Amino acid sequence: MSNKSIGTEQVYDARTLGAPRMFVLGLQHMFAVFGATVLVPALTGLDVATTLLFAGLGTLLFHLLTKGKVPAFLGSSFAFIGGYNAVRTIGTNPDGSAIYNNDLLAYACFGVAIAGLMYVILSTLFKVFGVKKVMRYFPPIVTGPIIIAIGLTLSSSAITKRQLQLDLQLSLPTITGNIRALEHDGIIAPGPLTDSTGGRKSQSYRFNPSHRTAIGVTMHRNTLRLCAIDLQGRPIATLSRTLPYANTNAYYQRMGSAINDFAAETEKAHGPVLGVSFAIPGAISADGTVITFNDSTGATGVTIDTIAQSVRYPRQLIREAAAIAMTETLHDTAISDAICLYLNRRPSGALIMNGRLHRGPNLCDGAIEHMTLVPGGKPCHCGRRGCMAAYCSPENLPEDYESIPGFFSVLEQGETHHRERMNDWLDHVALAIANVRCVICADVVIGGEAALYLDHDNIADLQRRVTALSVFGTDHFTLRLSRSDENSGAIGAAMQFTDPYMDALCGWDTGPHPSSPAPTRTKIDTATMGV
Repeated sequence: MSNKSIGTEQVYDARTLGAPRMFVLGLQHMFAVFGATVLVPALTGLDVATTLLFAGLGTLLFHLLTKGKVPAFLGSSFAFIGGYNAVRTIGTNPDGSAIYNNDLLAYACFGVAIAGLMYVILSTLFKVFGVKKVMRYFPPIVTGPIIIAIGLTLSSSAITKRQLQLDLQLSLPTITGNIRALEHDGIIAPGPLTDSTGGRKSQSYRFNPSHRTAIGVTMHRNTLRLCAIDLQGRPIATLSRTLPYANTNAYYQRMGSAINDFAAETEKAHGPVLGVSFAIPGAISADGTVITFNDSTGATGVTIDTIAQSVRYPRQLIREAAAIAMTETLHDTAISDAICLYLNRRPSGALIMNGRLHRGPNLCDGAIEHMTLVPGGKPCHCGRRGCMAAYCSPENLPEDYESIPGFFSVLEQGETHHRERMNDWLDHVALAIANVRCVICADVVIGGEAALYLDHDNIADLQRRVTALSVFGTDHFTLRLSRSDENSGAIGAAMQFTDPYMDALCGWDTGPHPSSPAPTRTKIDTATMGV
C-alpha cells in the first residue's frame, strides 16, 4: 500500500493509493452519486431506467479510457437541470406553477451531448500542454465557483433559494447543499420569511458581514484609539484610551493587552478577527515593517515586531493618511480617482486610483506633503526646506498666541490682515493641488483639522485658484471636503485585512496595484425577495 495520505497531496493516479483505498473511495462515490442519478431524472422528467443505463455505460467507458486510474461513478449532473427546465417549460398555471412539455427534453439532451464535447477539448489540451499547465487554468474545483457565485448573488440583499435557482440556473439540491455550506461557515445567515403567495412562506438568506472582523489602531502622542469593523467597513466597536506614547516595552505591553482584550470581546460578540493594523503618522518602509519617519511620537525606526510584540493576531503597518483615504471609498462608493489631502498640523496626502488606495512599490505614493513647493523656503519637519507641509499646515494661519479656531472666528468678522493670511495659505494649497493634478488628473478631497473650518465658499474659492493655475484652464474636476471622522484612520487600517478577505471570498483578483476599477462596494440591506 502507498504511503500517500489522502488530502495531503495531489493524486493523479488513484492506483498509487492501493486497492483497498480505491475500493473504499469508489464505493463512497457510488453511494453519493447514485442518489443524484435517480433524483435528476425525477426532477426533469427524464426516464429513470434510461438514465441509469447510460450512467453505467458511461462509467464503464470512462474506466476503459482512463485505464482505471479514477475510482468514480459517472452519475447525473445537477448543472443541467436549469437548462432542462427552461427547454421543457411552455407556460405557467394560474397559481404560478410551471407547465411542462417533456417531449421537448430531446432538444435539451442534444444540448447536453454538445456540452460533452468539453471532455474532448480538455483532453486535447492535457495531451498538448501537459497536466500542470492546464491545471493552472482549470483547477479541479467544482463547488468553489458555485459558492462564489452564490456569495456574489447574496451580496446585495436577502434572497430565497428559488431566486438563487433562477439567477444561477442551478438545481435546487445544488443550491441547498451550498447554502448549508455557506451557513456552516457563517458567510450567510437566514433572513426573514417572505410573504406568502399561496403556499408556505419562503426562507430568505443574506450575507453576514460580521462573520469576520478586523481591528485598526491609531497611536498618537497621548491617545490610543481602537476600532473593530465588519466586512463592509462598518464600525462595530470602538475604544479610546489616554495612553501617552513612550518607546518602551512597558508601553507596548499595555497597548498589546488593551488590543488583545478588545479583540477577544469583538470575537465574542461577532466573528473571528482577521488581524490588527496600525495607522502610523509619517512614513513606513517598503516592506511595511519599519516606521521610517514619525516626528509626531518619535517612533522613527521602530519595527512592527516591537510595536505589536504582545499582540496575538496577524499585524500590519499603514500610513495614517493612506488609511483615512481608504475610508473615502466607503463614504463614496462611486469614487474613482482622487487626490486626498489632509491639512493637519503635519499635512499628509494619499492617492485613490480606480476606486482603491494606490500604494506604490514603496508604500508612500501620495505622500505629497513633502513635494518642494518653494525651493529653499521654510524649513520642514522632515529636515528639508520648502516642502508643501511647511506652507499648507493650518498652523501657518494664526498670529502669535492665536489658536486656529480663534483665527477663523476673527476671519468671519472680515478682518483684513486675517484675510490676507488666508489668501496666502489658499494660494499655497492650490499650488500643491495643481502640481499633483499635472501628473494625476483626478478629483480632490480635502480633510484634516483645517477642513473643520472651511465652508462652501472657501472650497469654491480654492477650486477657482486651482483651475487658474492649471495649464488646462478649462479642466473640470470635483473638489470636496472629506467625510472622515476621528475613527477613519483606524477603520481604514482595519480594511487592510477585510478588503483582501472579501476579494478572495468573491473571487476578485485585483492584486495590490489594480489596473482596473475595483468591484463596487454594495451596502447590505434588509430587503427580501419573495417567490
